[in-house]
Amino acid sequence: MYTRLEELPEYIKKAFSADFVFLIYPEKIQHFPARNYSKQQFINELDQRLGKYELFTWDNMAVAYQKKMDCYAIIPKFSDLTIETSNQTSLSDE
Repeated sequence: MYTRLEELPEYIKKAFSADFVFLIYPEKIQHFPARNYSKQQFINELDQRLGKYELFTWDNMAVAYQKKMDCYAIIPKFSDLTIETSNQTSLSDE
């Protein structure tokens, strides 16, 4: 599951910043600004963009994975985004 994340180019890994969310699709990588977002604001943004997703920590960053879209959302600002919502599950829940 983490293969795509581990194989990200070094220049992408160096670009990770707490002010952005990075969306990693099989064929493209996008990012959008999230300056000064709280945990709840990140959760709201993920709910809107991804719908139902799984949360885990990778390389000390929170990651949301949406299976149908095959999309990872990397949130460098936090290592854990666990807040009770209806849209998120942890990998340990499955």
